[in-house]
Amino acid sequence: EAFLRRFQGSVHFPMPSPEERLRLWRDHFEDQAFSLAGDVDLDALARQHEVSGGSIVNVLRFTALRAADRDPPEVRFTDLEEGVRRELHKDGRFLGLRG
Repeated sequence: EAFLRRFQGSVHFPMPSPEERLRLWRDHFEDQAFSLAGDVDLDALARQHEVSGGSIVNVLRFTALRAADRDPPEVRFTDLEEGVRRELHKDGRFLGLRG
C-alpha cells in the first residue's frame, strides 16, 4: 500500500474476455518461427484460463524457448500449461491438475 500511495492515480485494465484471450493467443502465435503441436487447443486455453494480455506474452516467450530446443521447433500443450501455471503463480493463483 505504501508503494501505491506514491502514485497520483492508477489505470485499471480489466481481464480480457475468453473471446479477447483467444484473439490474443492466436495473434501472438501467428508469425512465429515455430509451429503449434497437434494437441494445442487455443480455444480451450482461452476459455479455461483467465490471464491478462501481458501474461499471454510471457507465456509465449516461455514456450518459444521450449520450442527452440526441439526439431522441428513446436509448442506443445504441456508447454502452454506450464507457462500459464507460472503466470498464475506470480499472481498468487494456481492451476489445478487436469484429470
